[in-house]
Amino acid sequence: IEGAVDGVELDSTLTLFNGIANWSISIPDDEVEIGDKLTIQCTVRDDVIGDPIVNVVSITVTQPSSGGGGRGSRDGRAGNDTKRVGGSGPTGKGGTQGENGPPAPAGLQMPEIIEVTENSDPWRTHDFTEHTACKIIEDADEEDRSVYTFYVNVDNLYLRTDMKRSSSDVALTRAKFVFGNVLLGLGLIHEHRSRPRQNGNGSSAHDDSVTNTVEGRVEQMTRAVAPFLVPMIDNLGALTPDEVSELAEAGDDE
Repeated sequence: IEGAVDGVELDSTLTLFNGIANWSISIPDDEVEIGDKLTIQCTVRDDVIGDPIVNVVSITVTQPSSGGGGRGSRDGRAGNDTKRVGGSGPTGKGGTQGENGPPAPAGLQMPEIIEVTENSDPWRTHDFTEHTACKIIEDADEEDRSVYTFYVNVDNLYLRTDMKRSSSDVALTRAKFVFGNVLLGLGLIHEHRSRPRQNGNGSSAHDDSVTNTVEGRVEQMTRAVAPFLVPMIDNLGALTPDEVSELAEAGDDE
């Protein structure tokens, strides 16, 4: 946003690990000189936050490093004769990270969510009842990675009851139910992926009477939690610091 490459969208890569995003940028060699000062802005947008997160950094161009196992001077690197003009690709996806490409995402992406109503095709296809809360269907994306579609029952018996009782906007109550189920499902998928592999006799260290497929576990868990999900969200969201202190003191007394 200021300096020799003012107004240029830079090629960059973005990797996320344990909640920390590492942003790497490529500054055109032929447009800057040693000693140039640049002000660069990185803007992070997310559907669940109203205002973007804006990071502004000031950097000074220095001589390339001669060490670091080939990560220093650009003179000996392949492709040095190619003129790099900023903004040639989408922000965060314009670069690569070695021959194998960027690492796989460390977390879970927000899945496709389909709201299921009574007598709809998904209701019949996936054997929904008024007590069903959420079902997930596994599929594969273009890169053959496992992805899930979430089918959430917005005609769930308990949701309809909560919507009738609620003094707030029914659309808000419905959204709490939908996204509450999705977050529970994502948590179970994450836990399922993190479970130890099966041992030599074909059983898992976590084998028990609970359904062992992640699809079955999500359906079972969300069905069990459905009567309490919206009230739980409302009551936890309405807690004040004073009430939390009182509850903590009551627990100490017991």
